[in-house]
Amino acid sequence: MDSTPPDVMAEIPEKKPYDSPPTYRIDLSLPPYERYAKVAADFGLQMRDLTSLFDEVIQCVVPWAPMRPIHAISRAMLRRVYTQEENEELRGIADVAGIDMYLLVAFNVLLDSFMGCTSGGVRVRPRDGSKKLASTRMMHFRTLDWGMDRLRDMIVILEFVRSSGGASNIVLGRSVTYAGFVGVLTGVRRGLSLSLNFRPTHSCSTIRLFTHQLLVLLGFRPSIASLLRASLFSEHSEAVLRKQGPPLDLASAVGSFPSKKSTVCYVIFNDGHGAVVIEKDHTTAQIRTSSDFIAATNHDTIAADATSSTNTHVGMSALLEESAERLDYITKRWTTYQKRNAARQKLAANAGTGAGTGTSTSLEKAVPESIIVKWMGAYPITNECTHFACLLDPETGTIRWLKRSRLEMVCIDD
Repeated sequence: MDSTPPDVMAEIPEKKPYDSPPTYRIDLSLPPYERYAKVAADFGLQMRDLTSLFDEVIQCVVPWAPMRPIHAISRAMLRRVYTQEENEELRGIADVAGIDMYLLVAFNVLLDSFMGCTSGGVRVRPRDGSKKLASTRMMHFRTLDWGMDRLRDMIVILEFVRSSGGASNIVLGRSVTYAGFVGVLTGVRRGLSLSLNFRPTHSCSTIRLFTHQLLVLLGFRPSIASLLRASLFSEHSEAVLRKQGPPLDLASAVGSFPSKKSTVCYVIFNDGHGAVVIEKDHTTAQIRTSSDFIAATNHDTIAADATSSTNTHVGMSALLEESAERLDYITKRWTTYQKRNAARQKLAANAGTGAGTGTSTSLEKAVPESIIVKWMGAYPITNECTHFACLLDPETGTIRWLKRSRLEMVCIDD
């Protein structure tokens, strides 16, 4: 296991319950079966506990389900995921960790369910103290909340490299994830960061959506985390890192993603210049963009088409209320900061110092990095269900700040 590199700037308070998860390098030049051997060896004990976690998830969905027949059916049916590469990676993990393959398949295709998350993009003035306009950029804030406390101990940072050709020191991308999970829920590379939030509502046919989810579970279609992995790691992105091609703009990175068949979700893309929130339905999407501030939690913010209807999963009312609270908090923090900043600019202009321009530039609207970190650590953005919070920098392809919660959170009150 490699030590955390200098550019992964994890700030850990002296008093826990926060700490930093371990960092592993995944060599994509190795055969898929061998890539996660070290991770699987180190986390074998926790992975073997996925049986009880599987039971918890099933009982959350179908409380009356008899678990012994469920396990027997799952062992026979959940034999693979969609892509051969990811399938071989999971087989390697299963063999090293000593865990049944069907449990890893279920873990990889069901993990994105019921996650209460906060994600978005904000224009940040980095902590290097530079006052140059070019130094401001869009960064990607992210918290991941889940009720499964045992998964906190399985959080890892993965750095993906390709040792062939002597380029093992070039990190192609990074992912904050769980040991045994080979898709991407939170990731960054130079030129793109992305994250996935659970969406409890859908406008498409319920039958079509459930059919799609069943096909994903049986390995006939890719999961949303697999699609995001493909977005993060592409031949073009590797060429850019090796300076063999022009960087993709945000529109190209998003591409045809909104029309791809997937489960319903919220996906956030950020390229350092602007950010996109995709409110994804099965084969359609609503899109929001911003070059200053944008956020998404776990409820729709764009009104659905008048001809369509929205269905909400049973038992999601509490999550929707909490989601609205989180979005309201982070949005008010942003707007309050902008109002105070505008007032300071106006006072400076009236004083004749020349500091006020009459219009807000990107530098004037940028939030200091220390401020956005403070927002991320405050309740309700960070709460008792938060597994980790992080700040990603797609301009450099690094993790600027990251903390993992091991115990009940003690939130920062600013």
